[in-house]
Amino acid sequence: IVSGVIAAELSKNPSLTFSQMNDLLKSTANESEKPGHDPISGFGVVSLARLENRGNPEYSDPALVGYHFGTVDHVGTGTMPFEVMVQNQGNTWLSNLKLEVSYLGRNKQFRMDNLAPGETRSEKLYLRGDELNEVVEIKGKLSLPLGLRDERIENNERSSVIKF
Repeated sequence: IVSGVIAAELSKNPSLTFSQMNDLLKSTANESEKPGHDPISGFGVVSLARLENRGNPEYSDPALVGYHFGTVDHVGTGTMPFEVMVQNQGNTWLSNLKLEVSYLGRNKQFRMDNLAPGETRSEKLYLRGDELNEVVEIKGKLSLPLGLRDERIENNERSSVIKF
């Protein structure tokens, strides 16, 4: 996939150097694990949509990118934090986003404002270790204010089953 994205970009801009292409891929990658560079996913997942639309100031794409659990070594005791991550994968500033998260019978709502293009923001939530029964289903939904365009609405919801 990465080779295909590089080939597509080089066909449009054959004078790009290796360094320029490297910077371009990193700056248009989507988050996939913990926000920022991390040992599991590096700089994230290559995004052809972000790369192709980098010069389009109207491209808007808020996304619920996932859930991140730190080291899980105390199931059954204490509390276990996890993060719900939202990324602005477009080029417009985003405000008045509503994040809804449901897990273990709880429903949490958060409002996110002033999310810059490319910026990732997370909300920290907690599980009680004694509530876990080896699996937890987490459902998240990102809602947008009326009138806000979204080029990829399919990335506004996520349902995951986490096994411990």
